[in-house]
Amino acid sequence: MLDLGETLAQPKDRYRASLGAVCVIILGFATVPFVRLPLGTSYPVFTLVIGISIVMLVLAAVLLWAQARVTASMPLLVLAAGYGATATVMTPHLLLYRGLFPTLAAWLSADPQTSPWLWFEWHLMFALCPIAYVIARRLGRPQDAVNFKRTETRTLIAMIAVPVALVAPAIWIDGLPTLSVHGYRTNLLVEISCLLVAVSLTAIVLLYAKSRLRTVLDICLGFTALCMVADVTLTIVGSAAFTTGWYVSRVYILIAASTVLVALMLQTATVYSQLAKTADRLRDESLTDSLTGLANRRAFDVRLAQVLADGARMSRGAAMLMIDVDNFKLFNDAYGHLGGDECLRDLCATARDCVSRTRDMVARIGGEELAVVMAETDLRGALIVAERIRSAIEGMGIPHSSEAAYPAVTVSIGATAVDDTAGLTPEAFIEQADRALYRAKETGRNRTVAWPLDDAASEEPQTEGTGNERGIDAGSRATIS
Repeated sequence: MLDLGETLAQPKDRYRASLGAVCVIILGFATVPFVRLPLGTSYPVFTLVIGISIVMLVLAAVLLWAQARVTASMPLLVLAAGYGATATVMTPHLLLYRGLFPTLAAWLSADPQTSPWLWFEWHLMFALCPIAYVIARRLGRPQDAVNFKRTETRTLIAMIAVPVALVAPAIWIDGLPTLSVHGYRTNLLVEISCLLVAVSLTAIVLLYAKSRLRTVLDICLGFTALCMVADVTLTIVGSAAFTTGWYVSRVYILIAASTVLVALMLQTATVYSQLAKTADRLRDESLTDSLTGLANRRAFDVRLAQVLADGARMSRGAAMLMIDVDNFKLFNDAYGHLGGDECLRDLCATARDCVSRTRDMVARIGGEELAVVMAETDLRGALIVAERIRSAIEGMGIPHSSEAAYPAVTVSIGATAVDDTAGLTPEAFIEQADRALYRAKETGRNRTVAWPLDDAASEEPQTEGTGNERGIDAGSRATIS
C-alpha cells in the first residue's frame, strides 16, 4: 500500500515503537542529574544536527507530498506542508543562532532574541503537525484530480506564506521579549516551553484517541511528539546552551526530524520489494501455461531460439519432439471439457517427469499439443526420450472414448534432430518435427516417428517405435546425460 497513513502497523512496528519510546524516556531521566553540566561550546555540532534535521524534514515533506498526489490524500498533503514549513523556519533559526554567523545577523539587523523566537516558532509548528494531520484526516474526503490540484496549490501557498509571516517579524521587529540572555533561559522561555510540551502531549492524546495508533504513520507521529516533549523538557530543566541537557536535546531533535523519513524510506523499500516479486510472478505467469503448469508457447519460442543460437555458436546439435494426444476431441466429447482438462494435466505431468534434464523444456504449445526442446541431443537420444514419454502415457491407462483407435489415451510423437544448428531457423526446425508428427498420426497414431535431416529431402520418415508394433526399450538403451 502506497499511503503510509493507511499502512496498518504490524506487531513488529509496535514493538519497535515501544522500544524506542522506552529508550527516549530512559535517556531523558538518565540525563537529568547532569543536565546543567557544561560540555564546551561546539557550533559545528549544532550546525550539523540542525542542518541534517532540516534536510530530513525536507525529504520527508517531498515524499509525503508525492504520496499525497498519488493517493489524493488531504491529510498527507497537510502533513507534508507542515514539515516543509517547519524546515523553512528552522533554516533562519540555524543561520541566526547567536555567534554562529554574526556578519549575517548584523546585515539583516536581526534582534538578539530572533533566534530564540525562531526556535519557539519551529517547535510550535512541528508540534502542531500531528494535530493538523489528525484534523485533516477527520475532515478530509477523497477528492478528484481537479479539486485536489486546487487544494494542492492553496496548500503550497500557505506553506510559503506562514513561515514568511512568522520569520519576518522575528527578524525585523526590535525589542522582542527576552527568551535567552547569553544562552541562559528566562522565565518567559520556561512558560512557552510548557506550552510546547502541552501541545506535543495533546498531539499524542489525539493520535491515540482517533486511531489507537493503528497505522505506521500514527505511531511515527506519536513517537515524534514524544521526542519533542523530551527535547523541550530538557530545555526547561537545563539553564544554558552547550550543557549536557542542551546536547541531548539536539539528539531528540534529530530523532524527531528523521522518524517519518525513515518510515517512508522503509515503506519505499518494501514497495520496491513487492514490485520485484510481482514482476517475477507476472513474468512466470506470462511464460507458464495456467492449466498444466508447463511452459507456454511464448516460453517455448524463447527457449528454442536460445538453444539454436547456442548450438550455432558452439557447433552443437539440438533435438525436438512434437507430441499430440490421439483423438482428443473424442475424449472431450465423451468426458466433457473438465475431464479433458484433468486428462491434459495428468499427461503433461507424466511427460515432464520423463524428461530428466533440467535444461530440456517441455511446453504446451497448443490445445492438446506438447513440444520438447533438447539442447546437445542427437536423434537417438531424442527417440529414447520420445518413446519413454509415449510408453509412460499409454501405461497410465486413462480410459478413452469407445470410438477411439485405442482403449487408453495415447500420444503420437514426431522427433527431429540436427548435428549443428548453424543456419537453422526455429520455423524450419518446428516444421521438421511437425512433418514427423503428421506422419506418426497418418500411419496409425500411438507411435514415434523420426525425421532425420539428411532424409528430409526424400520426405520418407523413419518409424522408430509404435505402441502396438515394435518399440524402443528405454531401459536397454543408453540415455543421454
